[in-house]
Amino acid sequence: MEAAMLVPALSLIRFPFGSGYERAIKLSNLVFYRFLKMHPLLMKHFSLVLVAFVSLIFEAVGSRPNILIVFTDDQRFDQMGCAGHPIAQTPQIDALAEEGIRFTHAYVNSPMCMPSRVTLLTGLTQRTHGVLNRIKAPFLKAQAAQSFPALLRKNGYTAAMYGKTHFIIEGGKETFGEMFDDYVGYERPYWRTNKETGERWYTEDRIHAHSLDFLRSQKHSKKPFCLIVSYNLAHAEDRDRRPGYGHFPWPSSVSEELYSNESVPPPDLGDDRYFKAAPEFLQTSLNRIRYFWRWDTEEKYQANIKGHYRMITGIDQMLGQYRDTLEEAGIADNTIILFTSDNGFFLGNRGFAGKWSHYDESIHVPFIVYDPRIRSETSNQTDDALISNTDIAATVLDWAGIDIPQSYQGRSFKPLIESPGGLEWRKSVYLEHLLEHPDIPSWRGLKTSRFIYANYLDQEAGEVLHDLNQDPEQLVNVAGNPEYASDLASLRTELENYKNLYPERKHYSQLE
Repeated sequence: MEAAMLVPALSLIRFPFGSGYERAIKLSNLVFYRFLKMHPLLMKHFSLVLVAFVSLIFEAVGSRPNILIVFTDDQRFDQMGCAGHPIAQTPQIDALAEEGIRFTHAYVNSPMCMPSRVTLLTGLTQRTHGVLNRIKAPFLKAQAAQSFPALLRKNGYTAAMYGKTHFIIEGGKETFGEMFDDYVGYERPYWRTNKETGERWYTEDRIHAHSLDFLRSQKHSKKPFCLIVSYNLAHAEDRDRRPGYGHFPWPSSVSEELYSNESVPPPDLGDDRYFKAAPEFLQTSLNRIRYFWRWDTEEKYQANIKGHYRMITGIDQMLGQYRDTLEEAGIADNTIILFTSDNGFFLGNRGFAGKWSHYDESIHVPFIVYDPRIRSETSNQTDDALISNTDIAATVLDWAGIDIPQSYQGRSFKPLIESPGGLEWRKSVYLEHLLEHPDIPSWRGLKTSRFIYANYLDQEAGEVLHDLNQDPEQLVNVAGNPEYASDLASLRTELENYKNLYPERKHYSQLE
């Protein structure tokens, strides 16, 4: 067959990857055809040249990056050495930040385990995905079909997830099977017992073992992969309130001696006057109730905070083992690593525990990206762009060269990494917490470079406005201050604009 017939025919091939890659290949086909016409000698050996060209195409496909997402639980933005923490030992996380880029202003749309994990997978706000509780509002099958793992699989990736989800999904195992080639879920309690053998086992050890086995299995794979490691760590064991190992059962790889000689300073804003500065409806919320579970005495505080730090060091050790495994498999140089958490965490700050509220301790998370392909350009950098966890799904697809669905509500931050400072970025992040719980007030709000604004929906005087330039510790509510009337009006309008932009899921699918 003549080259004039074969080369254009290449553009009709449906390659097993996204349309962005297909367009690039079709363009290269045109260039290739014109090149052959200019070099008649090559036309005589067309079949050999064609084989070489197709080989180059599939070599390019093989170079699509692998993606490893390490997703922790209840880890605040500042609980890492690279963020200046004076006690918590996180050398592996620090090394990742030194070799990559650390986003210092990353926030979660909804500060809680369950909705954050749905947002991670779908790129949707809680308002839109509608997962408000585990029974009335499961994760919908239609949303799972548009999740980034499902789209990766459709475009030639192997996708796996091990660990905590905390949500119920419509369609159960079948729907998980549409998103992942391999999925094993592990929820708390941390320690479980095999009813048949009596063997006791630790959930995070299982998560870690599955993840290591998966990475090893990719050594000879011809397909790129995406692995999500979703820890329960460093969440407290709410069913066991014995201080220390009972309430914060750290991995066995971490010695009890670690931090034992430390006298951890009292929490920032731990004085009672800071508690009294909070809105009255938060003073009786679950944030306060759980404070008495873990932080209200010096003995509890020291035992629990050290347990929490040991959990974080355990996470750090596991991250190091993933990186070693990638190196041993020879795939480290093509594997992007994203490290983040589902929400922040109160460590006695403001007289609170848990998360759920509009305060920075609740919504502000660690966010580190290491892309070995552009390491020299991004090494040891920080970026203060406002990042939302709604951005993760879009970015993963962008890394993979797959078109981002219009339904996604986040934005790819890939250009921020490739060209730091060279992109116009968002000025605000949309926030909310819509869980149906009698002791957790629902709210919606915004974070800008200057303000945090929240409207607590069921409160008579529920508007809260903090001017972070004047009040970085969020102690003064200026919502009623006439000097801020114009700012408040602008933020109210912007919040309404977000509500109009992000459709609300009103009708919940019921599980049979």
